[in-house]
Amino acid sequence: MTMLVTATSLPPGHSETWPLTHTLSLRAGPGSVPHARHYVSGTLVNWNFSGQMLSDAEIVTSELVTNAIQACQADRTTQLCRVRPITLFIRSNFVSAVIEIADPLHEPPQPLEQAQVDAEGGRGLLLVELFSASWGWYATDDGKRVWATLVRGDCPHARHHG
Repeated sequence: MTMLVTATSLPPGHSETWPLTHTLSLRAGPGSVPHARHYVSGTLVNWNFSGQMLSDAEIVTSELVTNAIQACQADRTTQLCRVRPITLFIRSNFVSAVIEIADPLHEPPQPLEQAQVDAEGGRGLLLVELFSASWGWYATDDGKRVWATLVRGDCPHARHHG
């Protein structure tokens, strides 16, 4: 499977005001991954989501936060992540949820073209693609946001990717 991220894309409902929103600031360290995963899961439970969507959201969150942390750790020249944290945004319109991870680096996500599902590393965006209804990224004035959408009752063969 080859994933190409050639253009930026905004998440569904980007310009809308969604009724449910939460934000969490994270430092670029390994403890942030389980913290973010539990935060998203707990938030979705509070918003009455359940079942497979919670498991999918945990996987997607883990991979997106891990990618942001790895990008920050690779950025040794400006060290922007020490000044501006990684930020997790989650919002819902009761049917779907969008998870966005903002980091202060402008480089686009780099999916590995030949990542194998059973590989130890390099498969994060492949997993995001597999476990979300759609995903993408866009540049911001102070970095970028990588996002994924999960839909209540979503099934693998109904997924579409952005």
